[in-house]
Amino acid sequence: MPTDSTSSGFPPLVAERSTLAASDGYSLVLHQTPVDAAAIKSRVCLLHGIQSHAGWYGETSRRLAAAGHEPCWLDRRGSGDSQVDRGHVRHWERWVSDVRQVIDFLRFQEPRCPTFLLGLSWGGRLAAAFANCHPDCCDGLILLYPALSPKLRIRWWQRAALKLGLAVGQNKRTVPVPLKDPALFTDDPRARRWIAADPKALHDVTLGFLGANLELQSVLSDVPERLSIPVLMMLAGRDRIVDNERTRAALGRYRNSTTTLIEYPKACHTLEFDDYRDESLNDLIGWLDRRRADWDREKIARELFAVMMANPGTLACD
Repeated sequence: MPTDSTSSGFPPLVAERSTLAASDGYSLVLHQTPVDAAAIKSRVCLLHGIQSHAGWYGETSRRLAAAGHEPCWLDRRGSGDSQVDRGHVRHWERWVSDVRQVIDFLRFQEPRCPTFLLGLSWGGRLAAAFANCHPDCCDGLILLYPALSPKLRIRWWQRAALKLGLAVGQNKRTVPVPLKDPALFTDDPRARRWIAADPKALHDVTLGFLGANLELQSVLSDVPERLSIPVLMMLAGRDRIVDNERTRAALGRYRNSTTTLIEYPKACHTLEFDDYRDESLNDLIGWLDRRRADWDREKIARELFAVMMANPGTLACD
């Protein structure tokens, strides 16, 4: 986000910046807002949209941390502060592997609390794909206005041109992201100016990125039976990017999960810049608090079961 974010009227991101080496050696940039160890309730890995980055979400980070849910944003490779190979990825599995490393890192840092995965806009697409690939890796999935079914769909001739470009080795050829109009994200004139002036926003991606994005669709098409973590979905009623009707239907694929759908009828895509921001953050924190309480109950039950199995005599009846 532009360095003058405070003067723009939006809270700046207050976080500790660090790097994490991916399995291929790429240096992933993380932004964590620390919570005192005695107050931490959960850790939340957050994935931003295709054009945005962690710096867009200062108030979300502040509110989560204040409520005891420690946020950790991953600036996707080629986005935000992860500057190498701008707008590029070799394969969709590379994105999923990056998320897995961050989740494992957070679990290692604090194994005594649950870890949740939150994806917003295009990041919701990646988060859902990750959960399908690794259904046991996090304790809950949060999808905020996720681009599971975007309104803008690739046409047959665009798909053919993309496949041809990839076939002849043009993986790093760049094309514009079709979301350059800030009005797609928000109705707020200040936020529109802010987005337009953001030097870190991603405006171009490679053919390799687009090919990997298409491949994600097949990963999203079928939710595995063993995926049973709770799922929260939030939708903006006046979204100009996401097809809400198709996205609601996608929530029905989580057959073995407890799902929650919350809609904000007059909101416009990016809730961070919307009049519904505070309401949506209250709803998000309330959901996280309830999931933490569930996690505690399940932990006690698991520990009690382990004790009983270690002492089979306690199961005997007179």
